[in-house]
Amino acid sequence: MTDIDSSRCSIHKDELYKLICIECNVLLCSVCSVDHNGHIYNHIHNLKNSDDNSNLKCSHQNQALECGEKRYRCSECSDIKFCEECYHSPKSNECHTDKAILPHQCTIETKTDSEYLESNESDRFYQCFMNAFNSFSHRNCIGVRPVANEPTVNWLTFKDVYQNSEMFGSALKMNVKYESRVGIMLNNVPEWYFVEFGCLFYGYTLIPINHYINNDQLLNILKIGEPSVLVVSKITFPKLLNVINNYSNLTLIIHVGDDYDQNLKNQLPQQIKFKLYSEFLSTVSEIAPHSPLINGILSIVFSTGSTGVPKGEMCKDRDTTNCLKAFSLLKISLISISYLSLSHTQRLMDLTSIFLGGRFIIYSLGTEIEPFIKECSMVRPTHFWNFPTFYNQIYSKYQRRLEILKKEQPNLSDDEVDSIAIRETTNVFGDRIQHISAGGAKIAPHIEIFLKKCWGNRFFIHYGCTESYGIASNGRIKSDVEYKINAIPGFRDDSPFPVGELIVKSPRTIEGYINKDGSNEKNFRNGWFATGDIVEEYEPGFIRILERVSYSFKSSFGRFISPEIIESNFYSSSLIRNIFIYGTSLHPFLVGIVVPSQLALERFNLTYDQSNIDQHQDLKESIINEINIISKQKNIIFWEIPKAIKLDNTIWTVDNHLLNGSFKFDRKEITKYYQESLDQLLSGINENGSSFF
Repeated sequence: MTDIDSSRCSIHKDELYKLICIECNVLLCSVCSVDHNGHIYNHIHNLKNSDDNSNLKCSHQNQALECGEKRYRCSECSDIKFCEECYHSPKSNECHTDKAILPHQCTIETKTDSEYLESNESDRFYQCFMNAFNSFSHRNCIGVRPVANEPTVNWLTFKDVYQNSEMFGSALKMNVKYESRVGIMLNNVPEWYFVEFGCLFYGYTLIPINHYINNDQLLNILKIGEPSVLVVSKITFPKLLNVINNYSNLTLIIHVGDDYDQNLKNQLPQQIKFKLYSEFLSTVSEIAPHSPLINGILSIVFSTGSTGVPKGEMCKDRDTTNCLKAFSLLKISLISISYLSLSHTQRLMDLTSIFLGGRFIIYSLGTEIEPFIKECSMVRPTHFWNFPTFYNQIYSKYQRRLEILKKEQPNLSDDEVDSIAIRETTNVFGDRIQHISAGGAKIAPHIEIFLKKCWGNRFFIHYGCTESYGIASNGRIKSDVEYKINAIPGFRDDSPFPVGELIVKSPRTIEGYINKDGSNEKNFRNGWFATGDIVEEYEPGFIRILERVSYSFKSSFGRFISPEIIESNFYSSSLIRNIFIYGTSLHPFLVGIVVPSQLALERFNLTYDQSNIDQHQDLKESIINEINIISKQKNIIFWEIPKAIKLDNTIWTVDNHLLNGSFKFDRKEITKYYQESLDQLLSGINENGSSFF
C-alpha cells in the first residue's frame, strides 16, 4: 500500500482517498466506498477511516495530533483541522480550502468521524440520538434563512435543538398521558424537530402528517392513527378545520406561532383545548427526566394513499434503528437542504444528518423549482436527493438551455453546446456535491443517463419503501436483504429474465400496518413484505423496477399494460412536460393527456395561461409526431401507443393534488381530474383504432 499522504482513490484517481476497504485492499473516497467495481458495501466494519488518529495532522503545521487531543475542526472545509496553537494563528486562514466566506466555524473535538460514529451507535434509537447530541453539542445543526435569497443563516446548534426538544417533551409529560399519539402537521419550521425529539425523549408515538395532504386523506389518517394531540401552524390549521367535526378523539391542538385565525379557533368543538406553542411551553417549570418508550411504537408513518386509503406503518425501535444505521453507511460530511420535512425519506435523511453530526438548512418557500435551485446553489450541499419528477424538470431546463445556446452560438458543434449545458447543470447545486441520488419512484432511462452524464459515479438510484427502507442501490440488492420474485401469470411470460412482484425481508422491514382492513394479511407474512413493485432481475442480485402491480391491467387484447413504463419512454421528448397514459380492460387501445413543455409552448408563441391549448393543431401535431417517432425508435408495440391525446395546460403540483406530498404522480387524483376528458378520448376511437385527431 502506498504512502497515505499521496494516495489517491482507486476510482477517482484525482481525489485523496478517505477509506480503506479491508476486503478488497483498495483505497476509496467516501463516494466510491458505497459503490465500486460492482460491489455495494454494507459491511461498515470492513471500512476503516484513513483519517484515524495515527494519520491525523494539523492542517497548518502538518504536525501529528495525539490520540484524544483537542483539535479545531472546520465545518466547511473537508479534512481541515488545527491544533489549538495554530487555530489562533492569523495564518491559519490560508489553510481553508472552501470558498465559503471566512471566518469558517470551527468546533473543538477529540475524535474522528469514524470514532464518533462508532461511539454513537446503539441498539436503541433513543440512545443513538442521546449520544449524537452529546458528541456534537457545539456544532451547527439546523439553519433558517431570515431573508429569502440572502446568504445570512440563523443557526441552531445541536445543544439548542436538544434543549428545545426537552422543553416540548417536558410540556407533553406534564399535560398529556404517557404513550399518547401526537400528530404533527407542520410546514418546514424548526419546531418540527423539537416535536419529533420531544416525543422520542418522553415516550410518545409520533404521527407525521404531510401538510400537502387532501381532506379525505387527512380524515383517514386521523381515524386510523387516532392522535389525541395535533401540532399545527397557521398554514395547516385551516386544513384541520375542514375535517375536525368528523373526528372525535382529538383533545389538544398546539399552534406553532402566535399569529392564528381567531375565527377558525372559534369553530373548534368545545372538547378540544387550543394552546399556542409558546403558551404550552410556559407550563414547564423544570425539565423532566426522560422516559422513552421501550417496546412501543416510535412512529406511525402513513403512505401517500395514491392507490387507496393511506396505510399506517408501525415503526418500532428495531427497524427504525436499523434504518438509521443503513443510511449512516455513507459516512459523508452531510451538508444538506431540508425541503420536505414531511416526506418520509427526507425525514430519515434529516435524522441521519443529525446522527452523523451534519447540518442542514430548512427550505420553506413553496414548491417552485427556480427559487429552490437558487437556494441550493447558496447552500452548496454535499448531499442531495430528490424524486424523479424533480429531475425531469432539471432535464427540461437542460434541453431549453441547449436550444438557447445553439441560437446564441451557432458556430459551436453539438458536442461543444452539450458540454456547456452539462457543465451548467452540474453546478446548479453548488460545487461540493459528494452524493446525489434519486428515489421514491421509477426514473426514466434517459433521465438516468443524463444524470450520470452530469455527476458520474456521484449519482445513485436508491430503491426502497417506507415498509422496508434500503432494498437496493444502483439496481443491486443490498447484502442484508433476502428477496423473492413472484411471477405474475401473463405478465412478460416471454422474458428471458425473472419478472414479477418483489418480496423482501431485511432488518429494516416493519412488522405491519396499524390498519384493520386486511392489509397485513395481504402484504406481510413470516417477516416477508410484498412490495407491490414489479421488477426484472436482469443479473443475479440486480433488479430493474418496471411498474406498480396496482397500475398494471389487462386490456381487451388480453395483454398486460404498464402505463408508467410506457410514459417513461415519451419523457425523452423535449416537447412533453407531463404525460398520463390511460386505458381500461374494456378497451383495446390507450389514450393520453399531455402537458406540453415550456419549450414546446415557446416554439408556437403560447403560454400556460391559454385555456384552448388543445385546439392548437400545429402544436398538437408536433407532439403526436414526437410520440410516433419515439414509438418507432423504442420499438413500442402498437397497442401500447396512445391512439388519441388531449393537450392540457394544467401544471401538476402538490397544491392541486396531482402530485402527492412526496412529489410523485398521484395516479388516482390525475385520473379523477381528467376522467371526463379520458372518457371522451376513448369514445372517440372507433373499432379499427383510428382516432379523431
